[in-house]
Amino acid sequence: MVVGSGGFEEFKLLERLGEGKKATAVIGEVADELGTELVVMSMEAIHSKFIDANLLAEFIPCPVLLLPL
Repeated sequence: MVVGSGGFEEFKLLERLGEGKKATAVIGEVADELGTELVVMSMEAIHSKFIDANLLAEFIPCPVLLLPL
């Protein structure tokens, strides 16, 4: 993804089914496969119990930026 002066110039959407895995593990696998340098997610995912915050450091291979609700 490239952010230009007018907004996003390039981006892609990736959708992956977890196949019984925890969401945090799936995000970690995708971040690893793509060589991601930063994962950005909303705190809402943690507050709604969709993402287990305790597992972020274990499964995400790069820094994680958590945005407020």
